[in-house]
Amino acid sequence: KKILVKNGQQLQKGDLLVELSSDFVNYQYTDRKQKYDLAKSKYEADNKLFNKKLLSEYVLNQSKNAVTSAKVQLESTRKMYENHYIYATFAGIIDMVYVNGFEQIGNGTKILDLV
Repeated sequence: KKILVKNGQQLQKGDLLVELSSDFVNYQYTDRKQKYDLAKSKYEADNKLFNKKLLSEYVLNQSKNAVTSAKVQLESTRKMYENHYIYATFAGIIDMVYVNGFEQIGNGTKILDLV
């Protein structure tokens, strides 16, 4: 999506180098956040009913498991989102940028050299 550096540029450790396209991951995160919020609300409502002896423990456990599952999926998507940003792991100078911000790249594609 964006190459934020150019040849010869001096960088510090932690500087953002590249922002990869994350539109799909943004959509996925929003979807999974909504599912998590819904599961959490249902669990809270079910817990109130359980405390009033109006709901079985089995149904409450199903709601609790739904929250746990939704939370794991949300966290997984958050980590995928974080992987769409590439930071400098050490201070140095950009020796060569191999792609422009609009190219489609795949796994293993060399983007730049930081020396």
